Amino acid sequence: MRRWQRPAKGGLSSASPLGSPFAAANPIGHMKNPVEFVREVRQEAGKITWAGRRETMVTTGMVFVFVSIAAIFFLLVDKVIALVVQSMLRLI
Repeated sequence: MRRWQRPAKGGLSSASPLGSPFAAANPIGHMKNPVEFVREVRQEAGKITWAGRRETMVTTGMVFVFVSIAAIFFLLVDKVIALVVQSMLRLI
């Protein structure tokens, strides 16, 4: 049994035609034609649904609002912690 071969208990087997359990996902020695690859990439890129201007503006606005809320929250938490630490240091 080879190092990478698993037992035949329903796990991966090394019975692939190329002798590797990974051969089905990435055939050894198989390279795509660069022109074909670019054609497939352009085809897949055409399937993308891009957000419209309104959706982009609303999402950007929501990000700014939530970042502002988080900044104010952490500012307040920082001030409270600083106040607690300063009062504890005065006791020493």
